[in-house]
Amino acid sequence: MKAIYVRSYNRVMATGPEDDMSWTGSLDKKLFRLLTTALKIVIVSKNCKDHLPKCMFDGVRLFKSVDRQTSLYSLKDYNTLYPDAALIGGPRFIRAALDEGVIDTVIETTIMDVLPSRPEYMAPDLKEKGFEKVAEIKFDDITIVKIWEKT
Repeated sequence: MKAIYVRSYNRVMATGPEDDMSWTGSLDKKLFRLLTTALKIVIVSKNCKDHLPKCMFDGVRLFKSVDRQTSLYSLKDYNTLYPDAALIGGPRFIRAALDEGVIDTVIETTIMDVLPSRPEYMAPDLKEKGFEKVAEIKFDDITIVKIWEKT
């Protein structure tokens, strides 16, 4: 699966459990919509799905939610069924997916803002998880998109 997430310059992925992601800016939201539309199937944590704007549920994407207590399918099940799906969620969900070995590509957008940090909201160290950066694209408003692949 292809993990897609945004982080701040200091690696923060969320400001708290109720983060509305307003700090990410419009370019990140456009990139996010483009990528999830292209991949069509989106595997999402229940918390993330509950916080997505209504415009994301436009019938173009098919959302599959993972909740450890209530889901019929696990991340590994979804990876078998939809190996090219987008995987979106917060830092805990992304780390769980990395630990389960279901992510082969990470598309990580970096916003140049520095946010207050707590360890549980930090982006994973992708090099430490066996990923190598294969591309980096810089936009005029200093947004950087990095693409990482599992080595």
